[in-house]
Amino acid sequence: MIALPTSLVVAQWVVTAALGVILIIAYRQLAFFLNIEGKVRDAEGLPVGVTIPAFEYVSVKGEMRHFATGNMPVALLVADPLCVTCEGALVAMERVLGKARYSRIRGLVLTSATRTAIDSVPHFRDTQLEVGLVRPEVLTDVLQTVATPYTYMVDGDGVVTGGGIAADEVGVEKLITLASDHSGSTPLLPIDGLRRAAH
Repeated sequence: MIALPTSLVVAQWVVTAALGVILIIAYRQLAFFLNIEGKVRDAEGLPVGVTIPAFEYVSVKGEMRHFATGNMPVALLVADPLCVTCEGALVAMERVLGKARYSRIRGLVLTSATRTAIDSVPHFRDTQLEVGLVRPEVLTDVLQTVATPYTYMVDGDGVVTGGGIAADEVGVEKLITLASDHSGSTPLLPIDGLRRAAH
């Protein structure tokens, strides 16, 4: 029988325990990701053709406002300043809406983050788009968004004409273009299709 040094046996058990912990962490992260993905597929936001429900938001200047289109289309971005992808989506929306052909579309960014979080991210703090602060229930219950960044297109009558996850300039422009070309009877743009369009 071969006798192994005690330090080697202890090292073997330490490595085995460490690998077990790493596997558990990896499994939990994967389970979390799959759960979020499942929720996104189950709740893709408000369907096309419905009037966007009434809600209130507070402007970054502290003014209470009621969401209204003002008879012009609105690109509504649900985002979180602490989400890097959301920051990219905000910059993308700002660039797209800065193009002459989209000059009649108003941009509105909604977040449930604090004013401190908004001020800590330069793109959110300095954006030319309107930023509104809402309670988390407005995002989840009223607008039915689960993941961010999520973008809606709303026509001048307040009817949803498109929606989905669009995180870069190509995806945002594709969403705006498709939503502008569709009537209220068209089904909601699939999230997977928008992801492919964004690449």
